[in-house]
Amino acid sequence: MKQVILITTFLSFFILLPGILMAGYFDSGCRYYMYRNYEKAREMFLKDAETRNHGDAYYFLGEIEKKEGDLEKSAEYFAKALDLPMTKKYRKLAYWNIIVLLEEKRDYSAMVVRCKEFYEKLSETSARSKVESLINKLLWTDNDHAKEKFNQGKQLAKKSRDKALDAYRDALSYDSGFLAAHFEIGMIYYNREQYSDALGYFRTIAERIPFYGEVNLLTGNIYYSKRYYREAAQYFDRAILYSFLSNKTESNIRMKRATCYYFTREYERAIEDLEFVRKHRKKSIQPLLLLSALQIKQGHYDDAIKNLQRAHRLDNNNNEVLFQLGSLYYRNKNEKYISYFNSLFKRYGQKKPEDTPAKYLKAFQLLAHARYESEQYKRVIAVTSWLPESSMDYDMRLIAAHSHYNLKEYQAAINNFEKISLNTDDSLTLCRAYARADFPNKAVTLLKSLYYNPSVRDKATKDPVLKKLVDEIENEKNESTEIPTVTEMKPDQPVNIREVPEVPLETVDPVEKDPGNSSEEKKEIDNGDEDITDAQNKQQSPE
Repeated sequence: MKQVILITTFLSFFILLPGILMAGYFDSGCRYYMYRNYEKAREMFLKDAETRNHGDAYYFLGEIEKKEGDLEKSAEYFAKALDLPMTKKYRKLAYWNIIVLLEEKRDYSAMVVRCKEFYEKLSETSARSKVESLINKLLWTDNDHAKEKFNQGKQLAKKSRDKALDAYRDALSYDSGFLAAHFEIGMIYYNREQYSDALGYFRTIAERIPFYGEVNLLTGNIYYSKRYYREAAQYFDRAILYSFLSNKTESNIRMKRATCYYFTREYERAIEDLEFVRKHRKKSIQPLLLLSALQIKQGHYDDAIKNLQRAHRLDNNNNEVLFQLGSLYYRNKNEKYISYFNSLFKRYGQKKPEDTPAKYLKAFQLLAHARYESEQYKRVIAVTSWLPESSMDYDMRLIAAHSHYNLKEYQAAINNFEKISLNTDDSLTLCRAYARADFPNKAVTLLKSLYYNPSVRDKATKDPVLKKLVDEIENEKNESTEIPTVTEMKPDQPVNIREVPEVPLETVDPVEKDPGNSSEEKKEIDNGDEDITDAQNKQQSPE
């Protein structure tokens, strides 16, 4: 038993030995450092840095190089320390050391980045105050006259911004580089939404103080409002890099920057921003909408549908979500698109068509087609009667006409049919509508133009209303002296319904007049001896 205990103790010693040695290197380095034996201290800290993943040794190496005057190497060691786990008090000291070194080098941009990092990781408010003090110092002037005018402007701004503007401009006349005056003038114009006037003043400041986060954000917002997305993204970059932002504010900026990246086709960068936004705005549908749009651009349609479904669960009445989901399902030939376009139409059907985005009007045309195919004629009319005239193309007119006809609304059907050129079958439907709406003369005239097509003749004969007209035409044909052959006709040629003469059957001219020549004299009927074939071949062709 004693032998087992000895072996166990021996093994434990070797297991713990590396930790003992590592702690020994650091402790030894600290002792040498305390006695200012920097050479031996450096040796011990370097060995500690090689044997364990910790930043404390690098902190002391930075202190040694600083004391010996190698500031560049000192800054490198402090930077390495900050990238590793380390004791909190040493981390704070490392931050302050590197901030002071950067300030001495006048590398203010890098200094501000470190101050922001310090503030965010350790809530060090003095780091934020240091940046604010630096910016205020750079905004100010030593010119007493300029300062006097500026202070006058601050007082006048409480009552009259126009007078304050004059005072700020006077301050610039004494010192054109007085950036605080530039800022106040820019803010007055910005609040008045005179963005072009504000832009010049903000850009002047941003060029002189590139790490001034607030000005970068204001400048980015102006470019964004003007849809100069590439320029806006550059200023949003600076705002995010240098500003002390809450998660909410940063999410708003990243949402705008992601939109900029979308329009500049930098899709991967946009997705990175949107992931940040989604993390901090979990109930917002905007990042999901933009993310789905990006995925559509990349051809990832299934992923886009998943994100739109997430957005739909958050807000099932959002117009854009309904439209995008409907559009994607339509693209995939999935009938689910109908329900989404139905929901969208419910939201817009009570509004004025002119207040509706053009892309939604296209969706409603697709909805009308779907309703027509399922024989929901009343619901077709609900869409077509609402659509603006500009959206009533040939297909919409045609399905509206047939829907009215199937609902026995013959006059409404005629009104739509007469606005378009028709093929043979549609012309026959119009003929039926004429007959049922008590326009027998129009029905006969149109039927005559179609009669020598065997298919039309057969269908007309089977229609109980048109059968009477067929009999009249047959009787008239039997009384004529010459019967035209089928080969002399063009039975399938569409007819322009608007130019069918509205005259009684018994007075129809066998020779068609030129509709564009109102002065042409009407010819007399020659007792039925006129060649009907010639007259028939002169029928007006469609436009």
